[in-house]
Amino acid sequence: MTLRSIGAGALRAAYEEHGPADGWPCVLGHGFPYDVHAYAEVAPILAEAGARVIVPWLRGFGPTRFLSSEDPRSGEQAALGADLLALMDALGIERAVLVGYDWGGRAACVVSALWPGRAVALVSGNAYNVQNIARAMEPATPAEEAALWYQYYFHSERGRIGLTKDRRGIARLLWRQWSPTWPFDDATFERTAEAFYSPDFVDVVIHSYRHRFGLAEGDPAYADIERRLATQPPIRVPAITIDGARDGVNFGTGHHAKKFLGAHERRVFADTGHNLPQERPHEFAQAVLDARAMALAGGEAPLVIRDVRPDEFEAIGRMLVAVYSGLEGFPRPETQPDYFRSLAEIGGQTEKPGVRLFVALEGEQVAGAVVFYADMAEYGSGGTATAETDAAGFRFLGVDAAAGGGRGVAKALVEHCIEAARAAGRRRLVIHSTEAMKAARAIYAARGFARAPDLDFVQGAMPVYGYRLAL
Repeated sequence: MTLRSIGAGALRAAYEEHGPADGWPCVLGHGFPYDVHAYAEVAPILAEAGARVIVPWLRGFGPTRFLSSEDPRSGEQAALGADLLALMDALGIERAVLVGYDWGGRAACVVSALWPGRAVALVSGNAYNVQNIARAMEPATPAEEAALWYQYYFHSERGRIGLTKDRRGIARLLWRQWSPTWPFDDATFERTAEAFYSPDFVDVVIHSYRHRFGLAEGDPAYADIERRLATQPPIRVPAITIDGARDGVNFGTGHHAKKFLGAHERRVFADTGHNLPQERPHEFAQAVLDARAMALAGGEAPLVIRDVRPDEFEAIGRMLVAVYSGLEGFPRPETQPDYFRSLAEIGGQTEKPGVRLFVALEGEQVAGAVVFYADMAEYGSGGTATAETDAAGFRFLGVDAAAGGGRGVAKALVEHCIEAARAAGRRRLVIHSTEAMKAARAIYAARGFARAPDLDFVQGAMPVYGYRLAL
């Protein structure tokens, strides 16, 4: 094992590295209030199996430090996911088996959901760890609420002061409550407790437990990631999720299964609490090896494209509004309300002759959509496109950000429209795009669409560019 650190995004990230430098990459993320010692027995097992194992201290823990004194000490889920992605980039790791529980599991879930091309497979303690902040104020059962006492404590300044004064005492109590069958000794606790004396620990922890309840603003640097997480994106990479049967703060995650669209297995460790890798290192390491094997056997969710059903109109409209409102440089809903109303009510397009709404699905989750026009008279854009003869077109192409990374959903939808145009006997396919739609324009150029300036028009103050593809 080697201790290292590296500049990664907002952090100078400290981490342990185990195993061969050319091994299969695996990143292990710890939770609160724990640190890298949670994987003290897991990491060598994986290294022996050929893995290059990276075990970082999360922001606010141990020797990991912020690079700028000006950066907010955010503990929000988007920051944790961004930190993991930045660490992989800094280490030159394109894809890895992503592993974690608690905060570390949240980071692994964020990257797996939003950048699935970076995850070979996922192992997540407590399953789908992406917070649903919009529903944070909906109460749980009394027993669950009681177990979350520390979160409500941290909402107050009394809690901040308490954590500052006695972080060891709070952490030790949580260890005992969350893992009632784990007979950890003083030496085991003290090895980890040193990590709680980072200068940023209190600020990051307090912000984390306030932000998840909507009680603190997030770091603007991660606002786009939080916006994408607010849609509760599914996870399509192969995944093994784990619960501890005696977990004192998490009461089971069987209901999370619908969020995992690829190969998925849920395991429950008997007589085990919250600190899964440290309490059951051999079983936990085996789960990592099994998840990787699942991926090597081909466990990603298949992509299906078909005509939409009426009961899917609303979900597709929400997705399209989210996609287009998130495009940098694209008009906002308040400046072009009619356009965004058309997106929200996208199902209405199918009432026109020859118009089809195609939806791309991963399992039962909407990954993307596009409207296909077999008759350009129904196309509805500005300019001269509606006068095109012997042509078909498509508009309102949108892909859920969680499904876009490395998956090729947009390309698949474009190909589906090309095939639909050919099936309709058309000789050309017409489309429009804008400066803000950089990714889409790259797809069109690669597929052979040619610029057609005669189809250009201006919508409000925004230039809209025409393209044709000869069929």
